[in-house]
Amino acid sequence: MNKIICFGEILWDFLPKGKFIGGAPFNVAFHLNKFGNEPILVSSVGKDKLGKKTVEFLKKNEFQTKFVSQNEKLETGKVVVEFTKLGEPIYKILENSAWDSISVPNELLNLAKNSQALVFGSLALREGKNLVELQKLLRLGNLTKFFDVNLRFPFVNKKLILELMRKVDFLKVNEEELYYLSNSKGRNEAIEILSEKTKATICVTLGEKGAILVSGRNIFEVKSPKVKVKDIIGAGDAFWASFVNSVLRNENDFSEILTKACKLGSLVVAEEGATPNLNQNLERY
Repeated sequence: MNKIICFGEILWDFLPKGKFIGGAPFNVAFHLNKFGNEPILVSSVGKDKLGKKTVEFLKKNEFQTKFVSQNEKLETGKVVVEFTKLGEPIYKILENSAWDSISVPNELLNLAKNSQALVFGSLALREGKNLVELQKLLRLGNLTKFFDVNLRFPFVNKKLILELMRKVDFLKVNEEELYYLSNSKGRNEAIEILSEKTKATICVTLGEKGAILVSGRNIFEVKSPKVKVKDIIGAGDAFWASFVNSVLRNENDFSEILTKACKLGSLVVAEEGATPNLNQNLERY
């Protein structure tokens, strides 16, 4: 069983059809847990109704909550999600949330020294305190590091993202993020430029078109299964969880790894919310 540190936001997505627990690192941890790993959530919620509901959900789903602190001054994170006519989500993210104040205590550092991986994203780094805490984990040489870029304007620090790209083993971006970070509008040129900025293996998710992986001079591309889309929230996180799981299990066929990751992403977009109950559908995965 792989122990995986998942650092970042836990929040609630307020959708037209209800509210769902979410946040990219949490979504990844949720699926990693289903794969039989031991994700260790590192986050913070408020001492409010949503914070209590979050902790109850985590315990019910057998997550360790020791490193999910409860902040007395800041409220649990919220995101109001609206959709364009094309089905693209628009996020309105609450500022000054509990997850802006995450701590990495010595007990966690000792646990991390016997863990296999670190998963984190860029959104949780909108406040400097979290970056200081994350750096404690990034300095550990035993962890395979997976970085998921999440462009959520205005909470974007391009310079910081480019710096962190040089400190990780695997990087995930979508097409918008690829073009933004490379200052290029051509996919092949953008991938080449981004590859020059990091030694990490790069995953580029293409939504319904599939995904591309760049490892050194090797490029792999697969297509996604066609499904009826309900909402796309959390699809990239499900993809990333599958990818992380495969890498940590020492699978080495990148085409197969990408294919499985795209399949899990497609199962999520066919349901409501970022972490639907897929137990009955995983036989198709």
